[in-house]
Amino acid sequence: MRRSGRASQGRYPGLAILACLCWLLAAAPAVAQDQDPVVTSATPPAAEQGSVNLDVVIGGKNFKKGAVARFLVTGTEDPGGITVNATTFKGSTQLIANITVADAAALSKFDIEVVNTSGRRGKGIELFSVVEKGKLSTGGSGSLVRSEFRNNGDDGLRSDGQHFPCGFDYVDKSDPCAATMEEQASLSQESTGSLYWLRTVPACCIPPVNSGGLGWEAYVASPSRWLVLDFSQPELRADGTASPCPNIDSLVAQRVSDVTGAVKNWEYYGLPTPVPPPADEDTTSTFGRCVDNVSVRFRGARFLSGGGAGPSLTIDIDEPQLVGTTPNRKGTSSPGIQWNTVYRLVFRGPLMGTTSAGVTTVQTTGGESELADLFDAQDNYVGTYRMRFLLEMRPAQ
Repeated sequence: MRRSGRASQGRYPGLAILACLCWLLAAAPAVAQDQDPVVTSATPPAAEQGSVNLDVVIGGKNFKKGAVARFLVTGTEDPGGITVNATTFKGSTQLIANITVADAAALSKFDIEVVNTSGRRGKGIELFSVVEKGKLSTGGSGSLVRSEFRNNGDDGLRSDGQHFPCGFDYVDKSDPCAATMEEQASLSQESTGSLYWLRTVPACCIPPVNSGGLGWEAYVASPSRWLVLDFSQPELRADGTASPCPNIDSLVAQRVSDVTGAVKNWEYYGLPTPVPPPADEDTTSTFGRCVDNVSVRFRGARFLSGGGAGPSLTIDIDEPQLVGTTPNRKGTSSPGIQWNTVYRLVFRGPLMGTTSAGVTTVQTTGGESELADLFDAQDNYVGTYRMRFLLEMRPAQ
């Protein structure tokens, strides 16, 4: 019998190889299932400053045991005052993050990132908000507001004038006045308590793409809405030099940085170049008009507070950037796109906010309230500009 066994092995030498191949094929589906987490929801979607040991249910898919959640101020790596005490795995579609929100946490929208133990990660954009203490119970969350700028020629903030089919400059993507979510929903705006939110680009991203299959959403490749920032009234800087014309819109969409920080053009990665903003009004011979058309996240605290401290305003100026795995020249990997902050315009404030007959007006009132300081992505000071404006907000019908 032993002799027969040896003869059998000699007669069929491929059996061991075949068995090995079968094992590899059987294991292949398990490898293919190791996919990036997808984060789609957060319950509750908001918390007040000073919240302690709050459980937030995170929904999505591809979560693995041991996954860790992070809360980050949208478009940044800044936790913004939210500490994740523990992340509990409830299944591939649900995690529970126990968080503590600092008393001075950023009044802002937050992204939620989930990282599996394998290192794969996914991010849900603008899924969570932090509001002032005492505002969630009285201010409600997510009420729709239609917004209109004064649009005088000497205003530092103006709309892009593309309000069709609505009679207002910007409306929320859930507003029935919006034509389509992709093309006309240029404002992702909410009033959660006293937090006002305007966004001229979608919350995030395009599906993963490569040069073999361009899956770009048209809106992201060619945004159709902007906020007009007029930098043509510069103030002297502290060192006595003139604040420069930043010429921001000539830079946006022409450059791309990857996860290593290397800056190249889009074609290097096998991706189409996003269509740049409309032609600006900058001049090269003199300071000129220095008007930029930019994609922004326009966020104000205490806009609807009805008293107390005046409203404050920060404008995050965004450009599309690669996130995730760095692709190569052949485009064989799958980059993602996220609109991240490249400049911040911070109003010194406080502004004036009033409400009458259901219309809330926020405006500058001269002096310091008109002055806004511009910083780049590394928080380097660029200059100071006089940016008067008036914004009216009405409840959506």
